Amino acid sequence: MKFAMNLEICSITRAELRGAVEGLPLAWDAGYRHVRLELDSVCALQLLRSTDSNKHRHAAILDRVF
Repeated sequence: MKFAMNLEICSITRAELRGAVEGLPLAWDAGYRHVRLELDSVCALQLLRSTDSNKHRHAAILDRVF
């Protein structure tokens, strides 16, 4: 399953996080229950794994993932 969207100008971290935020619900709605999320950004991956990401500038996006 693939999708694309226009994010205007943003950082790679923001783009990767938005991909997770927008893509995971699409996969769930399509009936996929076992999804493997692949990210090219180490920073985005660390933020998703972090338990203390609420102080990060991408906190609003991270809240939508969880």
